[in-house]
Amino acid sequence: MIELSREPEDVRRALTDLAEQVANDPDLDDTDRMLIHDAAVAQVQAIQVNKAWAELAHVHDVAHKSVITKAAAFEGQPRADWPEDVNADALICHDCRRDLVADSTFQRVLVCPTLHGRRPPGMAPTNPDGAVECGHAA
Repeated sequence: MIELSREPEDVRRALTDLAEQVANDPDLDDTDRMLIHDAAVAQVQAIQVNKAWAELAHVHDVAHKSVITKAAAFEGQPRADWPEDVNADALICHDCRRDLVADSTFQRVLVCPTLHGRRPPGMAPTNPDGAVECGHAA
């Protein structure tokens, strides 16, 4: 059985040991090793992508509340078809202009959809109606 190390100073050595164990494990065939390799590469790439998004993401700590209008009558129709007095701009990412969504955490946080599930953990608005926005221009 392979042991997991959570001590930072042991992680590099543990990764090297793990690679050697996987390469030499007689119970694993080449297909198994390919699956392990592909999963490891995918995880590294996901970490790199998340770090790149985190560099530009920022908290927009002002209220992102929907404007109460007669929009319910037009629900399901594209915004372009709504009457002029309907203003839903408050619920968009002010960077890329996409509609905000609730983050995939137990805490209520509005985020740009590009950050859904990858919001940096410490990045949350203090205003409950604030949002974490992507930093990428439309």
